[in-house]
Parts: sequence; C-alpha cells; structure tokens
Amino acid sequence: MQISEAQRFIKTFTEEKKIDASVDVRIIDLASEVGELSKELLKGTNYGKKNLKKRKDGILKSAMSCFLSFVLPIKRKRI
Repeated sequence: MQISEAQRFIKTFTEEKKIDASVDVRIIDLASEVGELSKELLKGTNYGKKNLKKRKDGILKSAMSCFLSFVLPIKRKRI
C-alpha cells in the first residue's frame, strides 16, 4: 500500500466512523491497542513457550487497530 492510499483509507474511515478525538485521547488509545496486541501475541505463543505458527484473526485485528491509533494523531496534526 502506498502512503497516498493509506491516507485516503484513513480519511474515509475516520469520516465514516465519525472519529474526531483529540490527539491526547488518540495517544491513550494507541497505548491500549498496543497492550491488546501484546496480549494476543502472548496468548498465541503460550507466553513464549511455542512459536507463533499461523496468523490469528485477533492478532491481525489488533495490529490494524494499532496502525489506526498511530496514524490518527498524525492525520489530526497534519504531520
């Protein structure tokens, strides 16, 4: 995905979902989402006792949530 495609996706997504939180709230949301991703990875590896063999839907969903939580503050500040 090119950056311009990601920017269009984010613009459309935030407009459709009516997401317009402050940067402070988005940063807190990012921390929360990273925690959820970490939990999914820990569960998927049995807390490091085994390798993560296949993609799990929970991990993919958490990773996408982290991505959105990371880029939304950037979009708002136009960095």
